[in-house]
Amino acid sequence: GLSTAGGAPAGSFGATSAGSNNAILPVAAGAIAIGALAAASHGGGSAPIITPPPSPSPTVAPTATPAPAYGPVVLTPSFVALTVGQSKTVTASQSGNTTNTFTVGAPVVCPGTGNGTVVQTAPGTFQVTSTATSSGRTCTVQVNGLGGQFTTLGMTL
Repeated sequence: GLSTAGGAPAGSFGATSAGSNNAILPVAAGAIAIGALAAASHGGGSAPIITPPPSPSPTVAPTATPAPAYGPVVLTPSFVALTVGQSKTVTASQSGNTTNTFTVGAPVVCPGTGNGTVVQTAPGTFQVTSTATSSGRTCTVQVNGLGGQFTTLGMTL
């Protein structure tokens, strides 16, 4: 792709005549001669083997996984009225909670002597039982979902 049309500049190395490409030959021949001299002086007459350094493997930046958006915890029913010893099933649901993971907060809170128990019998299903009553006391228990979401179950025992 090199052209010396119009001639090599005056005083350039190897320039012979205008329009000639002969100016390239002495430079190429000199480069070959230097390469041969370097190979011969290396000992044994063979050219040194140059191995390039290993190229680093590309580092893949970890992508942040956004936290799932959890909706509010919904209890069905959210309020139960029980007589002594009576049980009722309450179900919990929450959008984004694909594992149906819920827990009951510490204990059922009742004023006076009314009390009850809440036991998780299956994922998202709770059994509420009245164990004592005192003139229709209203008790509460917190049901926790995922993502810090919770709701309160109300009970009249």
